[in-house]
Amino acid sequence: MNKIKIVYFLAIIYTLVFMPFAVQASEVRDIVFPVEEGWDYNFSDTYGADRSGGRSHEGTDIMVDQMTPLLAAVDGKVSYLVEHDDGWGLAIYIEDADGYSYRYLHINNDTPGTDDGKEIRAYAFPSNIKRGAAVKAGQVIAFAGD
Repeated sequence: MNKIKIVYFLAIIYTLVFMPFAVQASEVRDIVFPVEEGWDYNFSDTYGADRSGGRSHEGTDIMVDQMTPLLAAVDGKVSYLVEHDDGWGLAIYIEDADGYSYRYLHINNDTPGTDDGKEIRAYAFPSNIKRGAAVKAGQVIAFAGD
């Protein structure tokens, strides 16, 4: 009997670890699309796709031209702000009242029309965007990089 329990337990563990299974969202949240109407964009849902080093992609890509204004998806506060590139680019995170985080990566770090990497703040974030600042859904919070 103990052998059957062990085999059964190992089969469950194997299934949970190695067999993919569907996950359903328990909640759908209303957000503002982060690119203002009238701007061109390409949407690419590669969430979970393989990346180098054994990682998986943990985002959804919205490809836009450099300096396209990016909008807050929700009312919230700036919970994280990267203003100086330490290897992975400039970024801003917005946290809503329920603790959900909306992350914007690849924020502009160039003088418009160049690829100079000068990190001039005015070309990355509006002047009122600082860590802890309150933002409203649809408000410009950053400018897209390349």
